[in-house]
Amino acid sequence: MMQDRKYHLSESTYFKVLGCASNSSTGPTSSFYLKIDGKGLLLDTGVDPIGRLACSEEDITKLEAVVVTHSHSDHCSGFANLVFTRKLLAKKLAHPPTPLSVYANMTTLETLRKQLFTQYPDRSFEIKWACVEEGIQHHIFNELKLSGLDNSHSVPTSSVRIDCNKGWSIGYQADGAPTPKYIDFFKEATVLILQVHSLTQNKDELETLHKKGQSGLGDAKEIVSILSPSVTIPYHLPRSFFYDPRLKELVRLALGKSSDIGINLLSGPWPSPDA
Repeated sequence: MMQDRKYHLSESTYFKVLGCASNSSTGPTSSFYLKIDGKGLLLDTGVDPIGRLACSEEDITKLEAVVVTHSHSDHCSGFANLVFTRKLLAKKLAHPPTPLSVYANMTTLETLRKQLFTQYPDRSFEIKWACVEEGIQHHIFNELKLSGLDNSHSVPTSSVRIDCNKGWSIGYQADGAPTPKYIDFFKEATVLILQVHSLTQNKDELETLHKKGQSGLGDAKEIVSILSPSVTIPYHLPRSFFYDPRLKELVRLALGKSSDIGINLLSGPWPSPDA
């Protein structure tokens, strides 16, 4: 059920899209927010997580876990500021918040640590670092299980899956060329977040895209046709998608009914085509 750009997975759990654009000139970049029983989890920080959370009227001090898929700036450049601002705001609380848990593959963890130390070398932060590895599960908030799948991309990248003991799941295909492993990994996912780096469905153009470690609309269409998720959310979308209704309709037709909710969840504001 969707209310106010939230998709409610249960009475106490909802999901938001904080950013889905391919780069910052288009709009807020890749970032997704899950709130479960008052605790927040961020899937990628994007460039400006503090601004996006504030615009969404979310309490940043309630954020307890961050999952980062890879080290590219559009997915994680806001990490250090997120950690710093969370600690700053926590000083006003009567009781300190739970230490932040950060999940990523080993290469990305090192990038995040360096980013934090480079920007705030004189500060200390209480963080629980956890390495996402294929075949290993992490338990989050007692109710959730986090799994990872290696992606074919220009840097080490992990697609992730979150399963809740209340019966729902979220699959997040991080940037990368498609692989048959996605079908088993994302099987029966309630919400499926899929990379649409290009709106092409042409086979030759998709093959060129795959060689660059990316996926397009044709790839997302194939995955959705096999898995039939309840909600499909396209992301990494090109600039033209946000101001051309015909392209939104193209994506809706390709991804089917499950994308109706997903496209409605996509947040702005977006620049005008002439900006």
